[in-house]
Amino acid sequence: MTGWLGIFLILVCKSFAANLVKEVLDRADPHYIPPDLVENFVGVQMNLRNILSVNEKEGTLKVTIYYQLYYIIDSISWNESEHNISILEFKEGELWKPDIAITNLIKLEQVSFEKTFVLSSGFVYSLKIMTITTNCDFDMTNFPKDKQACLIIIGNMINRNERASYGLGHLDLDIRAGEYIANSQWKLSKVRNFARCIGEKIFECSLADIANATTTYKKDLVFSIEIERDPIFYQLTIQAPFLLVSALSPIVFLLPPECGERNSLAITINLAFMVNSLLIVSIFPESSATYPSIGLQFLFAIATSALCTFINAVILAIYFYEHENEPCACLQNLVNKLSRFLPIKKHLSSDPEVASDEKKYELAQLKWQKVCLMFDRIMFTLLVLETIIIWMAN
Repeated sequence: MTGWLGIFLILVCKSFAANLVKEVLDRADPHYIPPDLVENFVGVQMNLRNILSVNEKEGTLKVTIYYQLYYIIDSISWNESEHNISILEFKEGELWKPDIAITNLIKLEQVSFEKTFVLSSGFVYSLKIMTITTNCDFDMTNFPKDKQACLIIIGNMINRNERASYGLGHLDLDIRAGEYIANSQWKLSKVRNFARCIGEKIFECSLADIANATTTYKKDLVFSIEIERDPIFYQLTIQAPFLLVSALSPIVFLLPPECGERNSLAITINLAFMVNSLLIVSIFPESSATYPSIGLQFLFAIATSALCTFINAVILAIYFYEHENEPCACLQNLVNKLSRFLPIKKHLSSDPEVASDEKKYELAQLKWQKVCLMFDRIMFTLLVLETIIIWMAN
C-alpha cells in the first residue's frame, strides 16, 4: 500500500510541475527579447576546465569551459509557496536566450552538457559544458621559454541600434578548485577578465560601461588565459642537437689538410643545420609580425657554416696548389707573430727556414702551407668562441 501511495504522489508532483511549466511557457516568448528583462542586463560567467591543445602553427587554442548565462525575467516568476516548486528545468529553445556568442570562435567541438533552469523569482540560469577552438595570436619571440595570452571574446550579437538592446555583465573567469586538469606542455599562469569597448578605436572600459544598454559602441567581455610553455621537450629535441652540431664546426679546421674528409664534414654540418631549421619552420606560424630569437640563431649558424665551407675550400685550394712565388713579406710576418699565440705543430717534411737545398718552388710551397695552417688555427679559434657564445645565449 505504501508503495502505491508513493507512486501516486510522484505522479501528482509531476503533474503539478508539468502544469507550471506550461503556465510559464504561455507567458514566455522565445523569439523576442522580454520587455521585463530586469535592468536590461545579462550576466556571463565562465570557468576553465582544461586546456586540450595549443596549435601555434594554425594559431588556435582548444579548451573545455563551463559557460553560464544568467538574467531575470519578471513575467516567468511564480509563487513558490502556492506551487511548492522552487526550480524548473526547460529544454533548449523553449525560453528566450540572449543573443550572446563567443565572437572569436573557430569551431564548436562538443557540447557535453546543456541545461536551462528557472527559479521561482524568474532568475534564469543557463549552463553549457563545451569544448571549443578559438583563434589566438602567438608571440614566438622567446620560444621555447615563451608566454602566451589567448583571448576568449564574448559579445552581444544583436544590432545595437534596436530599442531592445541589452547590456552585459559578468562574474570573474576563474578556476574551480579541484576541477582544472593541467596540461602536460603548458602551465596555466593566470586568468583574468576585462571589458572592451569598440568605437572609433578599441579600448578597455569599465563594467558600468559594458552593462549600460544605452551606449552606442560595441561592447565585449574578454577573458584572457595566460599560459607558459614547459620548454624541456623542445630543449631536448631542438636546442640540444643544435648546440651539439654547432660544437662540431671548429673540428673542420682542426683536421689536417691532408685528411680527405674536411670538405665532406663541413658540408654535412651545414646540411645538419638546414634540416634542424626545417623542424623549426614546421612549428612556427607563418607570420612576419614576430620572429623567434632561436630562428635568428639558426640563421646565423647556417650563414657561418656556409662561410666556413667556402673558407675551407679556399684554404685547401691554396694548400695543395703548386706555388712558384713565396707569400708577401707582410703576410709572412703576420703568420710569424700569430704563431706565438697559435702554435703550429710541424707535420711537414722539412722546415722552410732551413731548407736551403730545396728548389725555389718547393720553398714557396712550404711557406704557403704554413700560411694555410695559420688560417686553420684562426678559424678554429673564432668558431670555438662562436660556439661558447651560442651556448651561453641558450
